[in-house]
Amino acid sequence: MGLTRQQRLVVILLAAGNLFVLLLICSFTAYSLRGLSAAQVAGLATLPPTNTPRPTPIPTWTPTPTPTPYVTLTPTPYALSGEEAATLDQIEQEVARLRGLQILHPVPRWKVTPLQLRQHYADTFIGEEWEAKARPLAIALAAFDFMLPDTDLLELWRESFYKWIAGFYKPDTEEIFLVSDAYTLGVMEQVVFAHEFDHALEDQHFDLETLGLDITSEPGYSDRFLAVDALIEGDAELLQEQYVKAYISEEEARLWFNQYLKIRFPLTGSTPPVLGELSEFPYDEGRDFVQALYEHGGWELVNRAYATPPASTEHILHPHRYLSGDQPVAVSVAPLSDTLGSEWRLVYESTVGEFVLGLYLRNHLGADEADQAVAGWGGDRCAVYYNDTTGQTVMLLRAIWDTTADARQFLDAYESYADARFGHSASHVTEEVSCWQGTDVVCVTRQEDSVTVVLGPNQATVDGVLAVGLP
Repeated sequence: MGLTRQQRLVVILLAAGNLFVLLLICSFTAYSLRGLSAAQVAGLATLPPTNTPRPTPIPTWTPTPTPTPYVTLTPTPYALSGEEAATLDQIEQEVARLRGLQILHPVPRWKVTPLQLRQHYADTFIGEEWEAKARPLAIALAAFDFMLPDTDLLELWRESFYKWIAGFYKPDTEEIFLVSDAYTLGVMEQVVFAHEFDHALEDQHFDLETLGLDITSEPGYSDRFLAVDALIEGDAELLQEQYVKAYISEEEARLWFNQYLKIRFPLTGSTPPVLGELSEFPYDEGRDFVQALYEHGGWELVNRAYATPPASTEHILHPHRYLSGDQPVAVSVAPLSDTLGSEWRLVYESTVGEFVLGLYLRNHLGADEADQAVAGWGGDRCAVYYNDTTGQTVMLLRAIWDTTADARQFLDAYESYADARFGHSASHVTEEVSCWQGTDVVCVTRQEDSVTVVLGPNQATVDGVLAVGLP
């Protein structure tokens, strides 16, 4: 049985250190804790807190939380003590003042241990339905040279996520959960709560459900989805930074940052680096995007962004394009089922976007060259097909660029990428198409402002796709 809309949003809004792996697994995302960079923390050390020591808290309300029937954490989450509740009450008032948003209604708060979190959430994502979601996405990511096609994304997530979640906000029940083994609320829990309470304020004022985060109708990764997540997380990141500067002492800030380093995304030797890159985007680039809006028009301009959220990672990477109203070009690709045959199935179709295309080129090119090559992105569409009998993959990518010069720049960069990937120059070159042959075949072609890339198991298959895949 599939998840309900509310259940999907629970997964979408799990908040804490880098749950973006879940987006990669099942087309969802996470609103999670991330901290400041080491440079930012070093900068904080030179700024004395503007409100230290904190005055004795005067709570405006004292919630008496009762777990809703929907929450079935095992065992029952811990209710806060009176002292802990008072501390969080004060943090709520401080966050509301910094963010300039009124608290419209109380938000119940709970503590759970990492073990409790694992028992409830990790055990939920077991079974054929979740396996069916993870496997096609691994195939699609493998087509972009990000990982091996047999990578078990679901197992990777199950075994690691509970180790780096620090707290989360549940929009369906409007509750905040702090994940900690500590007996008292230390600086780590306080900063986490400030981040999560900002999400609660976002939800109260802008109704996060209306932002179109339910993308189950579009399988796989969505560029727009990542952009919207960057707005939401960037908001909380900037607020969190302002909170630390205003209310956390230099010593506490250092303590918090040292604790934060322990819950970063666990990039082990078996973890594909792309997962870390994708997990960090909403927080790092999202923070910079929201900072650009804030500098241009304060929190009021950030608030207005929820009515017209960013439509692509291009908007996040280039805030001036968002502010100018520039929109991505709608791109389509031809269906390949008839061309490839009945043994091939579509496992992925979506917009890849500027950010992921840049990561793609970074597999074999330098970061500056890759970023420059995709800076003129206008829109794209990608489809990946898989043959379960042979284990072969076909990928068709069509990208539109702002100018013919931008298209040419991407084509040049991609040819360098292919040379490095295959270890030799193009095996087959005509005026229209360049192809590389190895254990698989890649061809690339340009028509004015459009560039098409096709990957397949052999030249005949790629030629067949090119025949129908070009505009």
